[in-house]
Amino acid sequence: MKTSLFFRVLVSSGALFLLVSAGVAASSTRLFEIGVTRFSTTSGMTIIERGRLNALGQFDLVSSNPVAVNPGSAANRFLVYTEAWSAYADLGTEALANFEKTTGAPLVVGGLIYYEVAAREDAKFDVGEVVNLSTRGRMELSATNSLVGGFVVTERPRRVLVRAIGPGLAAHGVTGVAANPFLTIYENGLGLYYNDNWGSRPDAAEIAATALQVGAFPLDPASADAALLVELPPGLYTVQAVAQDAAPGVGLIEIYLVP
Repeated sequence: MKTSLFFRVLVSSGALFLLVSAGVAASSTRLFEIGVTRFSTTSGMTIIERGRLNALGQFDLVSSNPVAVNPGSAANRFLVYTEAWSAYADLGTEALANFEKTTGAPLVVGGLIYYEVAAREDAKFDVGEVVNLSTRGRMELSATNSLVGGFVVTERPRRVLVRAIGPGLAAHGVTGVAANPFLTIYENGLGLYYNDNWGSRPDAAEIAATALQVGAFPLDPASADAALLVELPPGLYTVQAVAQDAAPGVGLIEIYLVP
């Protein structure tokens, strides 16, 4: 099972959050919300609740379902997968300025290992500009095992550069890359934009110039990497990258806000 992270970061001219299935890279990022799990018990039934914990300590419920596990001492606590907490910390020293582990020892529920977390009393709300958000992982042939990211555009329409990279990673020493990524941007499950082989797009030159502008590494126009440069209204979007040509492997999704 893939580890999923859910967080929101604020930027000077809008907001993004990214739901990722592997490691995350970002710059000058402080988390304002993180994804948490809570097990509540009622009438002998355990309910798993998933949602967002913000830096004010407020919980926003996203989903709830009954589960056949006994949470024991973990009941009614805000929990984060231990792997997810480590990945959040990998964002940099500023990332977890608003949150803390409340217990040192991990908690085990249903065979999964969690940390209890809380918003810090001295939570900081100053935030910087996001340079980029990305997730790297294995890109498979089917949608059920694809590399997936999600983001929210708030306040006003924004231009966004989204890239699904496989062959382009080889130039940076990555082996076993996905040979031919296919990129889709969805809104509410509806596919809005698609790309396969970015260099064949009519706006390929603009994509290359925009990548240079936002500090992304260049891609060979003849490569099988995928990229989209689109303007999106405020809303919730999902990015999906699948491998094609029976050639799964390591891939990277990148999402850039364009100034």
